[in-house]
Amino acid sequence: MTLSNVVHLPTAQEAEEAKITSRALSKYAHNERLHLKIASNNNESEDLMLPGYAINLLLTMLTEMSKGNAITVMPIHAELSTQETAELLNVSRPHLVYLLEQGKIPFRKVGTHRRVLAKDVFEYKQRIDEARLKALDDLAAQAQELGMGDAKGGDIDLYIEPQTQKIADLIIAKLHFLKDLHKKIGEQKID
Repeated sequence: MTLSNVVHLPTAQEAEEAKITSRALSKYAHNERLHLKIASNNNESEDLMLPGYAINLLLTMLTEMSKGNAITVMPIHAELSTQETAELLNVSRPHLVYLLEQGKIPFRKVGTHRRVLAKDVFEYKQRIDEARLKALDDLAAQAQELGMGDAKGGDIDLYIEPQTQKIADLIIAKLHFLKDLHKKIGEQKID
């Protein structure tokens, strides 16, 4: 399974159904397993037992669908093309090739084509996210030492252009998101 599967954006009705279902399912998110009874339109039904990990995956998918997002599920040992890997990392393909040639991400060649394991991409992403968070923490500590972050104003008055402030706010919001995501990924061990 690769990222090149057909993308299906949920319709408004599907998003609303996903929202209702995710809210109902969220009550059971911390269970080790969940017994479900599913029924079709022709009155056929089956009893299912879902493990806790599957409940959380299903809940994550439904939550994203309720926001109108498409979902991709990928096995951790899937082999990705350089284009798929670049899209996953949100970098250009030439930059990805540079990272591969520098040994930052392991790969293998199939003829003239490079193939990258999804597991290696996720590990690389985790490493760079951790490095970014450490840099952010170091900058915050340095700002505190210089009195740049206290409510009293410190010794340095800075004027930041409104557009620059908007960009800085977006970067800070993204870093907080990455920090939260990193915590969640750390809590969910990927097999």
